[in-house]
Amino acid sequence: MSIKQVDYINLTNAITENCAIMNLQPLDSFIIKVIQLYEMIVVRHGLMLVGLSYGMKTSASRVLAAALSDLAKKGLNNEFNTKTYVLNPKSITMGQLYGMEDAVSKEWTDGLLAVLFRSAARDTSPDRKWVIFDGPVDAIWIENMNTVLDDNKKMVALKQIKSPLPMQDINLANSCMRLLECHLDEFAGDNPSAVNDLTEQQQTNWLHALFLFSLVWSVGGNTDEEGRKKFDSQLRRLLAADVPPELKYYTTGSHVKISVPIPDGKLVYDYMFDKNVSKWIPWMDTLESKALDVEAEYYSIIVPTVDTTRYTYLLDKLVTHKMHAMFVGPTGTGKSVYVKRHLQEGLSPEKFTSMMLSFSAQTSKHMVIFVDYLNMPQMVIFVDDLNMPQVEEYGAQPPIELLRQFMDHSGWYNRKELNFRKLQDVQFAAAMGPPGGGRNSVTNRYLRHFSVVSVVQFDQENLGIIFNSLVDWWFRKYSYQPNITKLGKPLVAASLEIYELAQRELLPTPTKSHYTFNLRDVSKVFQGITKAAATVEETLTMVRLWTHEALRVLCAQQEPGFRTVEETLTMVRLWTHEVLRTVEETLTMVRLWTHEVLRVFYDRLICDEDRLWIGKQLVDLTERHFKEKPNRVLGIADKPDDDALLNSLRDVMFGDFMVPGQDPKVYTDIKDESRMQSIVQEYLADFNATSKKPMNLVLFQYALEHISRGNALLVGLGGSGRQSLTRLAAFIGGNALLVGLGGSGRQSLTRLAAFIGEYEVFQIEISKNYAKADWLEDIKKVLKIAGEANKPVVFLFADTQIKDESFVEDISNLLNTCEVPNLMQSGDLATIFENIRVRAKQAGMDGNRDSLYNFFVSEVRRDQMRYQLRRAAMKWVSKMQEVSTVKSRYEVGLEKLHATEASVSGMKQELIDLQPKLVVAGQETEAAMVVIAAESVEADKVKAVVSKEEAIASGEAAKVKAVKDEC
Repeated sequence: MSIKQVDYINLTNAITENCAIMNLQPLDSFIIKVIQLYEMIVVRHGLMLVGLSYGMKTSASRVLAAALSDLAKKGLNNEFNTKTYVLNPKSITMGQLYGMEDAVSKEWTDGLLAVLFRSAARDTSPDRKWVIFDGPVDAIWIENMNTVLDDNKKMVALKQIKSPLPMQDINLANSCMRLLECHLDEFAGDNPSAVNDLTEQQQTNWLHALFLFSLVWSVGGNTDEEGRKKFDSQLRRLLAADVPPELKYYTTGSHVKISVPIPDGKLVYDYMFDKNVSKWIPWMDTLESKALDVEAEYYSIIVPTVDTTRYTYLLDKLVTHKMHAMFVGPTGTGKSVYVKRHLQEGLSPEKFTSMMLSFSAQTSKHMVIFVDYLNMPQMVIFVDDLNMPQVEEYGAQPPIELLRQFMDHSGWYNRKELNFRKLQDVQFAAAMGPPGGGRNSVTNRYLRHFSVVSVVQFDQENLGIIFNSLVDWWFRKYSYQPNITKLGKPLVAASLEIYELAQRELLPTPTKSHYTFNLRDVSKVFQGITKAAATVEETLTMVRLWTHEALRVLCAQQEPGFRTVEETLTMVRLWTHEVLRTVEETLTMVRLWTHEVLRVFYDRLICDEDRLWIGKQLVDLTERHFKEKPNRVLGIADKPDDDALLNSLRDVMFGDFMVPGQDPKVYTDIKDESRMQSIVQEYLADFNATSKKPMNLVLFQYALEHISRGNALLVGLGGSGRQSLTRLAAFIGGNALLVGLGGSGRQSLTRLAAFIGEYEVFQIEISKNYAKADWLEDIKKVLKIAGEANKPVVFLFADTQIKDESFVEDISNLLNTCEVPNLMQSGDLATIFENIRVRAKQAGMDGNRDSLYNFFVSEVRRDQMRYQLRRAAMKWVSKMQEVSTVKSRYEVGLEKLHATEASVSGMKQELIDLQPKLVVAGQETEAAMVVIAAESVEADKVKAVVSKEEAIASGEAAKVKAVKDEC
């Protein structure tokens, strides 16, 4: 028996032609796979393509469909035109896929699959019709699909991808080609400038150097600090023709000498190729050397460093060449800041606009992305915390699959009309932390679309540049004297050391899962320190004013005892020096630093053991860096016992509310607790006099501490230093998470602190019919209060108000971006823009619609909108609190039972020992009762005689009284 060979010449030619059109390599292995797919389609109604990303699955189906359509147009092989209907089954719900019945009206709504099948069935042409499911497979929807295949006999192409790898080698190579393409603009076009203006050797130099640069930031760009050092070493050996033994298997080509090698002395990551001079230069040489603007707000400052320069450069190259960029790195390395700032300020507003999204563990596939900037040439959508969505049972992340559908097929299905909408001029930028700690791995079928750059932790050199620049900015802004400015370097060194110690020693555990520290915590220390600037500046102003007036008076009119004006001036200078010395006392600065470290690190701790540890570290740091003894800083002995140290740490308090009505408020050291209590009591009385809901609070010591302190994240157990909130009110972007048991005063103290800080409090009112639409309207209200009306506001939100998990997702977006995507409609924005236009013009941000919206968001952030989440549902704390409480009660109860049992046993033995004595006592009692009975009889006789005599005496007394009355 002989098998007839099928002639695939025409099909092979069509496949090759379409590979060229789609910019694909027509490898023999690929052509064979496409032909195998064709053969399966001929004999099967449904089939599945399975493989890793970059396995050519999607490309095979696309090329085959195009090739068959070309053959049909040419009248070859009796082929037909091919139509495809593509969707990702994990980007929508099961009901949206297959159809669902309304729970109330019982009305049936067709699913997307039914609509696609119906469209294919209504098409009476002989065309091939393929319904392609491009996405992960799970046991639920695939089982339902079996029924569809059996009943309808339609061809469905399914694809599945499972890969544990964070990045595939082929994607690293692809990223290298992307980045290289971004640097070859001079070689592109019909009349490339590089060819016209450069010699052949110069062109070679460029190509060698630009390829190396692209290689470093693609293949070598997806690694950590240790990986960078290893990559640097291996790459330099390869360039020197010294191939490491472990790489000889892969080096099959001949060695090419690089005409412009990367200089030695630093890592290859520390250089960039400058086309203007055709040589490698350090990134540091590209930094502009200028001091920070003293008029800038602390929260808006980004200190230029090597990292800010190179990551911004890479982002700009990728975005401006319409390529997707992703930055991966630990928390606090500046990923989100770099991207947001460049998208909003670094790109031409005429060419680009941007949208910000933030994912969390609660993000679901119901998230809607709607691009309404249809007249804009290019939309960049930034997704922060990309890998936070939870992984479902079968390994997929539906929000990621929703985004991937756009990456693969350039659009989404409209949920109402169920038609596919293609979008043009849309690209993505993303940032995320490395997998672990609640973050998940992202499928390579999505990662393959990105050029991934790893953002590593700041080294000591960069950290020193950043925080020394901030301290220098602060000193210049408020004109501090030398005895304070000399503390700049010790402040930075001590802060970085306590941060490193906390990272190394205070590690997260199941009961301390919030023990995570990053550079944001160091930044909070310095942000808190800068709040004291008003104190010194205000006092110095008063001192200078007093000096000026004293000079005028004393010089114009000599006081008795002063012989000359010079003597008068000398005396005034001595007085002035003494006052300035007192105002700018170094000790106050050290106490301020201690206070801010306590608020950032100490307040997060949940047990006295950890608090004692950090207290001892502070004592050591103040002695080594500031040369101050603990008795001066904390008012305790040089070697205090543990209780004394803990109490002294609690006594360190700063606040700006000690002078009611003061403007500007002065952030100062609070040493008189009794005075503080009376002042806060006055605030409470004023609050109760004006509030519809007065509060009856007892302001004991812990309550006062809660009022005076605060932090961006406040975690602890009841009565253990879970601090609140007036300090928080002075921090732009300072949001608080208050965790504790019910009745511990979180809401009450928040309201009082907001009143003290002159903030408006906004809280939603939950009812039976409160729905998502009501929630969104409330979010609009609070955003308009902060951004449109320009009023500082506290958004007080409790865990009992979470009627829907989407509420938490919206809160997450507010915390990260100060906005909720697609919340404001055109009518809302028109009103907002009209009301903020004057302020925006003053800020130079009224150029266009995007500028006005960015100004609105910045006003929301500047007006310090707070989100006070009272989440007893935070399992890692509340459950531990409950367990701890129940355990404590149980242990106390057992102790009481054991004590009672011991007491009862002792009493029982005593009773046994006393029983003989009780018998004797009973006999004695019976004998005594006989005597008492006999004596009672005699007593009764005497009583009768006495009663008779008493009656006679009473009669005689009556007669005497009558005679007396007659006389």
